[in-house]
Amino acid sequence: MKKQVLFVFLFIFAIIMPASAITFAGSCTDTDGGTDAFAFGYAAVKDGNYPDTCSSTSVLREYYCDTNGNAKNTLITCSAGCYEGVCFSSQCDPDDILCNQYLGAYCAGDAWNTGDYDLVCASVDASSDVTCDEGACDYNAHAYCLDSEWHTAYYCDDTACGDDSYAQGYCYCTATGSQETSCSDTIDNDCDGSIDCNDDDCSASSACECVADDTQSCSSDVGACSSGMQTCAAGQWSTCSGVEVSDEICDGLDNDCDGEIDNDCLCVSGDTNDCGENIGVCKAGMQICQDDGTWSICYGASYAAAKTEQCNGLDDDCDGTIDETCVCSEGANQSCGSDVGYCTAGHQLCEDGTWSECIGAIDPATEICTDLLDNDCDGLADSDDDTCDECATDADCDEGFTCTAGSCVEEEIKLTAEEDTAECVIDRDCARDEVCEAGACVAGEETTVTAGEEEQTEEDTQTKESDITFFEENNSVIFLILIIALVILLLFGGYWFVKQSRTKNKKTEEEEKPTRFTVRPAVLPISPTKTEQMPLKTAVEKKLEESFKKTKELFKK
Repeated sequence: MKKQVLFVFLFIFAIIMPASAITFAGSCTDTDGGTDAFAFGYAAVKDGNYPDTCSSTSVLREYYCDTNGNAKNTLITCSAGCYEGVCFSSQCDPDDILCNQYLGAYCAGDAWNTGDYDLVCASVDASSDVTCDEGACDYNAHAYCLDSEWHTAYYCDDTACGDDSYAQGYCYCTATGSQETSCSDTIDNDCDGSIDCNDDDCSASSACECVADDTQSCSSDVGACSSGMQTCAAGQWSTCSGVEVSDEICDGLDNDCDGEIDNDCLCVSGDTNDCGENIGVCKAGMQICQDDGTWSICYGASYAAAKTEQCNGLDDDCDGTIDETCVCSEGANQSCGSDVGYCTAGHQLCEDGTWSECIGAIDPATEICTDLLDNDCDGLADSDDDTCDECATDADCDEGFTCTAGSCVEEEIKLTAEEDTAECVIDRDCARDEVCEAGACVAGEETTVTAGEEEQTEEDTQTKESDITFFEENNSVIFLILIIALVILLLFGGYWFVKQSRTKNKKTEEEEKPTRFTVRPAVLPISPTKTEQMPLKTAVEKKLEESFKKTKELFKK
């Protein structure tokens, strides 16, 4: 039971104990002198070595020794990233390191700059296909530059990149034996800092180039070069003591020792030159002549930002023309549609270099030929518009009509020459006592009447004509008077009838109301006969029926 409790206690203690409190007992040696996040190191104790490692791409686990000789570690957040046990800071010093292959950036001022990295750092990055700077170390590709070429063998050798603080994470190793077991596997088997032929264990190996302390002449006396000597150390020849071939730097010397001075130089180191153009959004900059006699990138120029024309009223592609691929400039507006007739003009907005649909406009519609409006907005309304023409030819009209100005009109009766000059056509064209015969008015048959009859006839005729004239002129007035009189009569009769009915009903109710001492008959009353059940019509009802009957006859007339 006690063992189980102890186990649980230790398990809980291991979980809650922070990483920074991990302690390794025994004497401790710190290779980077403490918690230096920007230098690789490891804490060496009796039970092993604990190198600085990256817990993630941005967190460093830094190992160090405390005052009691114990190895501890702490977590440090790297502002610009973590690589092989070393933190990168967002600030930099070009004198310390100009090009950072891991970040793909170069130090410009005091900050990392990724723009034009390939141009600035081509000679120190093994991923480039150009010649490299002698002695340069690419800690990202684990390569070093020798004789203007990149090599990966002996990368961790003390004479190559073994002293590079950024390379220690790769070079740090765990010994597999007390001596170099292979002189050609490019591995530091005994972890003494010397690999293969650089290790004394391989001095007698046939795989090594030379024997320790052997010497040989090197370089030449052409141009800036001078001959010297090399010494063999750990199977490799040392650096030539003379001046060897280097890249041409356009300094008045034959640096590449090919017999020509400053060959292929475009400029003299240190010279400056204007570059770029002040066109559109682009601004000019300045170039500096580099040591290799070539112009640097154009510093300060903004041409790199100029790409595609964006329809914003600016010359974005710096070709001297503004918005040349655009229909309109962003934010512009214009009127659209028509203000003629029924139509109303609208407006369009420029969006992404093109005009939007017409907003707020009333478009032309089909012409309506009876509303006095110019619906199709062509300046012509109703019958003035060709679309309102009733006909095009006489064939479009009914018989007896002709097509005139787009409308069907009644055809004029064409008379013959004799009919056109005739005095009459029918009897009505002549006087009362005349008739029309062969186009001429002639006297009609005479009727013998007495003077009294003629006078009476004439008087009757005048009376009839007067009555007819009176009724024709006052027909609507007479009809209106009759209607009003009928309505008044109906209202009065209805009112009187209702009043009489109420009086009769009240009287009946009073008569039928039983008295307090009424004795019910012993036998049922005899039902009234059919004749007794029929109520008698009152005089008022008869008058109303006669009135309705007369009204009905009047409406028939």
